[in-house]
Amino acid sequence: MKKLCLVTLVFLCLQAIAFGQEGSDPGSVAQGIELFKIGQFKQAYQMLLDLSDKESNNPDLNFYLGRAAFESGNFEMAIMVFERILIFAPGHDRIKLELARAFYAIGDTNTARRYCREVLAADPPETVKKNIKAFMARIDKSEQTHFFHGSVTAGVDWNDNVWSSPSSQIIDTAIGDVTLSGPSARETEDWFFYTALSLDHTYRFLRTPWAWKTDGSFFSGWYDKTHALDIRYGEILTGIQHISGRRKLGLKILTRQIGLDNERYMDSMGGQATMDYVFSPSLMVRTGMTVEQKNYPDLSAMDSNNLSLDADLVVLKFNTWFDMGVGLEREDAQDDEYGYKRLRFNFSASRFLFNKVNGFLNYEFRMTNYDEPGFLFVERRKDNQHTLSFGLSRKLWQRSGRPDQYCELRLKYQRIWAFSNQDLYEYTQDLVQTSLVYNF
Repeated sequence: MKKLCLVTLVFLCLQAIAFGQEGSDPGSVAQGIELFKIGQFKQAYQMLLDLSDKESNNPDLNFYLGRAAFESGNFEMAIMVFERILIFAPGHDRIKLELARAFYAIGDTNTARRYCREVLAADPPETVKKNIKAFMARIDKSEQTHFFHGSVTAGVDWNDNVWSSPSSQIIDTAIGDVTLSGPSARETEDWFFYTALSLDHTYRFLRTPWAWKTDGSFFSGWYDKTHALDIRYGEILTGIQHISGRRKLGLKILTRQIGLDNERYMDSMGGQATMDYVFSPSLMVRTGMTVEQKNYPDLSAMDSNNLSLDADLVVLKFNTWFDMGVGLEREDAQDDEYGYKRLRFNFSASRFLFNKVNGFLNYEFRMTNYDEPGFLFVERRKDNQHTLSFGLSRKLWQRSGRPDQYCELRLKYQRIWAFSNQDLYEYTQDLVQTSLVYNF
């Protein structure tokens, strides 16, 4: 019985081998095409290339050899194969489109356009025309060297504590209780009006991963009554950028200026290094380091060197964008009373709600420890600040075919709880903001 089973097993194996040999032809054109169709482009390319000398006039072999060469990154070989096909079939529009793709891949955009125009002149089906026009638009964009974007914002806020005044007017100090006086001694409500301009220009060096990027932000705001806190702000960052696959690196110099009540308050110069990495369309990481030298014209004791490190994880989950970040900051001031170490955590979420309306929620926690006690205080200042904000935004208008050009209305509420070991720096603040934004 055992012998019979063994003989049967051997017979079945031989039958299987024979059947396998009848059902496949190793090294055949058909097998090379099958490898291409399942995404094994390099194996398909090598197999079809080995067969090309024997079957040089086989149209299927040449077509898939050209496509396998393209998908494997052998663009010059793909061009040679497709041009050989055109010798025998000069009116083959599909081959002309494959040639357009290959010439575009090696940077010969003029030849790529020529083949596209030849196919359009032959009046192909409407779907093909649409695809060709989209491809030619992609060619035009690839040759673009200057990219310019920006936004203009106008808004009005209501603030119930514009001076960030302490909750109590009686402050415990090293010399006893002190009663505060003056405009900042008590909570003051006021309306705040502002305008903001943001500009972004990128110059890309053609056929390289390098670009030069410049960002500018300008802000001007004024209160209805508290003009001593009217503010203007300007910031410019410019520097080199390198984009390679999913990674984007940036190195910029920066300058900032802040003015209060038409007087210079702070100037700064420094540099910034950033790295963004996109793991997938729904997951990315942003990191940055900023080094800055600050100068206060009217209070030299606050002149300082500042170092900040930031990292953010951005995730799309449950149709909601989540942003979780952490930051470290060190400010080394001329007078240690103003020097500090700061730790920051933030969390935000935003998602589409209904009828072009988006909602957002943001929470931020800051813990700040100062280097030395301030005037009239025995202990070093330690602050904890919680900021909660939420709001809605709705696009009022969007240009057809340009998702980056639109007009948006935004509503926001913000609440700050500031806690400190010194009564002078404990306060609460409520802010209601309405703004209109135009992106271009």
